[in-house]
Amino acid sequence: MRNTDDDPTRVRFQASNGQFLQAQSETSVTADCGGSAASWEDSDPSVFIINIVRTLQGEYQITNGYGPDKAPKVLQVSIEQNMQYGIKVIVDLHAAQGSQNGNEHSGARDGFQEWGDSYIQDTVAVIDFLAARLGPADPNELLSFASNLNGVVIDVHYYNLFSDMFTNMNAQQNIDFIHNQRSSDLSTVTTTNGPLSFVGEWTAEWNVKEASTEDYQKFAKAQQEVYGRATFGWAYWAYKCELPHWSLKWNIENNIIHP
Repeated sequence: MRNTDDDPTRVRFQASNGQFLQAQSETSVTADCGGSAASWEDSDPSVFIINIVRTLQGEYQITNGYGPDKAPKVLQVSIEQNMQYGIKVIVDLHAAQGSQNGNEHSGARDGFQEWGDSYIQDTVAVIDFLAARLGPADPNELLSFASNLNGVVIDVHYYNLFSDMFTNMNAQQNIDFIHNQRSSDLSTVTTTNGPLSFVGEWTAEWNVKEASTEDYQKFAKAQQEVYGRATFGWAYWAYKCELPHWSLKWNIENNIIHP
């Protein structure tokens, strides 16, 4: 529900139980507010302000869903509509034709990973399409710009995965990479008098085969030490997950991560 009369950035969210979300504290939100909004004032805990939206553009949406002719118009209209309400838009390619890993978030409908050499040109074409319309941009350019804003946090995600450079690294090399490269990466976005830095995703999982419990403990400890320097803190991939080393709960219960 949006306040269309005075301030369209003020919204209320209705949960599946029919109740509206309301803030109980700075860290707690519950879905137990009934009725319509009595007011749209700051004092109403069920009123939230929306100031950013993330648009996930899959390859299907760009080239098959809307088609290459209509896709630019759809994307442009979406951006323009958000600009009217002062909402910033982040656009990224999150799913390529064929599915990169077989998971649902990469566009797979049957759990199979089919992306390969035959899909490379199609994927590059989508990236070129988005970059030509919205880029180019140096990501570090954001840092000086963000330093002039209030309430801004730079969110980075660090994994020793998803890149060939980690394929043949042993346990100690991965740990050294955290202490050296990741520490440098985080220092780059953690600037004096600049925006706060936040490691929004990390995991104790890696590509090391037959790693011991001690190896995992050292790897997790290195990340906690380095990411603990982020001025806004860090967040693990998930509190509870079916994949053991992606689950913070499992790692704590199995003495891999020490809170």
